[in-house]
Amino acid sequence: PEPHTYCRDCLVGLFRSSITNTELFPPRCCKVPISLDVCHALLPKVLIKDFDLKVEELATINPKYCSSSSCAKFLRLEDIKSGIGTCHFCMQKTCVTCKEKQHSGLCPDDPHVGALMGLAERLKWQRCTNCKNMVELSMGCFHMICKCKHEFCYVCGVKWK
Repeated sequence: PEPHTYCRDCLVGLFRSSITNTELFPPRCCKVPISLDVCHALLPKVLIKDFDLKVEELATINPKYCSSSSCAKFLRLEDIKSGIGTCHFCMQKTCVTCKEKQHSGLCPDDPHVGALMGLAERLKWQRCTNCKNMVELSMGCFHMICKCKHEFCYVCGVKWK
């Protein structure tokens, strides 16, 4: 890049350093950012891929990361489905709400879940003991049949006989 010349190894080192240390991102020469287009042909493809991923990470509002402490890589938005991010480096699945390893059921850290549980408590709703869906007794006896076809007692939650 102008006004200075870099050898290939130094240019690669500069880009690698900028990826691992965000204070050095983007790579610069005399405080002027070096465009990837200028040195694209000199950089290894894997480094260009890592650089593009870092650009995406830094542009992402509230980025999410792999919950594995030995990995902790950035989870791309396209790798997050239904609140679960899949890391393409270690294949760990992460709950993006609580930032822990994927767990079953609703995430207790989800503010919407907390609001729903508070509402359920105030309105005296119960949860199906099989699928954990909320159910409401509007009239009739305490024999409940959930959407999942599980039958239970609305008062004590025991399986209906």
